[in-house]
Amino acid sequence: MKIIIVDDEADLIELCTDIFEMEGHQAVGFTSPLKALEYIRAGNDFDAIVSDSTMPELTGLEFLEKVKELTVGNERPFFLSTGRIDFKESELLKVGVTKVIIKPFDISQVVVEIVDLIKKNKV
Repeated sequence: MKIIIVDDEADLIELCTDIFEMEGHQAVGFTSPLKALEYIRAGNDFDAIVSDSTMPELTGLEFLEKVKELTVGNERPFFLSTGRIDFKESELLKVGVTKVIIKPFDISQVVVEIVDLIKKNKV
C-alpha cells in the first residue's frame, strides 16, 4: 500500500513514514499540502492520505476538498489527525473524512487501523 502523509511537523512525517515502511508499505510525506496536491495532480497513485487538520497553507479539510476535486470517482480513504477536542466527528465524516485520529496517538496502532480500513475499502 502507498500512503501519503501531510503534516507541517517534519519529525512526525519521518516517524510515520518509517513505521509504514517497516510494516512493508510505501509512504511519502509532505510538510506542505500544496506540494502533496502537486504530487497527486502529477498522477502519482496512492491508497490513502493521512493529513494534519491544522497547517499554515491549507487546513486538513481544505486539503481534502482539493484532493476530492483531483480524484473524482476514485476517492481514497482520508484520515484526519487533530489535537482539537471541539469538533464533531460526525460532521467530519459527512464531508469525506474516513477516520479522525486524535493527537497524541500511538503510531503503531494507527498504522494497523489505517491498513485495515484501506483493505476494507478495496473489497
